[in-house]
Amino acid sequence: MRELIDHNSWLTPTQAARVLQISAERVRQLVRAGRLRAVLTPLGRLLPRAEVEAEAERRRRRAAEGA
Repeated sequence: MRELIDHNSWLTPTQAARVLQISAERVRQLVRAGRLRAVLTPLGRLLPRAEVEAEAERRRRRAAEGA
């Protein structure tokens, strides 16, 4: 039996880039550097939505502290 995947829980690098307000290439760099987790699927890499949103929140907080 195949495991069901909640597609709303995963983002493509392009979708993650929109959330993080960076380029998809930068997202791929962060994955390669181990700063973001991704899984490789037959359709390509997918990133956990919760982790991307947590990173976006960290970036917002850092930007607010620097303002």
